[in-house]
Amino acid sequence: MLSVILTVPAPMHKREVVEAVTVIETVPTMVVGVVGYVETPRGLPTPGTRSKKKGFTRYAKKHAEDGGKSVARELERIRKYCTVIRVLAHTQICKTGLSQKKAYLMQIQVNGGSIPDKVEFAHGLFEKLVEVSSVFEQDECVDIIAVTKGHGFEDVTHRWGTKKRKRLRSLEHSRPMHEYCCHSSALFYPILVPLYYVAMAHAQTLSWIAFLIAAT
Repeated sequence: MLSVILTVPAPMHKREVVEAVTVIETVPTMVVGVVGYVETPRGLPTPGTRSKKKGFTRYAKKHAEDGGKSVARELERIRKYCTVIRVLAHTQICKTGLSQKKAYLMQIQVNGGSIPDKVEFAHGLFEKLVEVSSVFEQDECVDIIAVTKGHGFEDVTHRWGTKKRKRLRSLEHSRPMHEYCCHSSALFYPILVPLYYVAMAHAQTLSWIAFLIAAT
């Protein structure tokens, strides 16, 4: 009895193995403010929210005029009413090699300790740089998330990848026609479709088109 053993080499034998990595440039961020939120069943509103186009410049001017009394008064309101404390920080995108000039503004939540301790900690970071080494340690594993940029108002075909019906060539016209495909229940049950829709682009238009086709 003769047995033959065939050895098949590995696919990556004597070849270079390359692992894909992502290098992130972590420029120090600048803390410029603090914001407090109140926990309610309807979300996290801020007490006394006001919208301003030039909020930072007006706050700086007001702080210089009254000697910081307005800032101290706002911090006292945050200590008294708020339950969630977050700092406002912006990136220093000018120190990177990107062509973009506008910096990103983000909110970073402060955890640990009581509310007065959080407010004092956030107030102590005003106009100071926060290094990445002060938040993370060497060789530490972290979870990351990414946010894609918006694509505007789109329909279900672009959102979920639904397929359109095939094109049909009309007998009366020389141009090809799209076979009708309803995106709502108005074609079969037009009486059940309300006159308003929420959270879907062009839903009312599609429903009314289907309603007219069903009616004719």
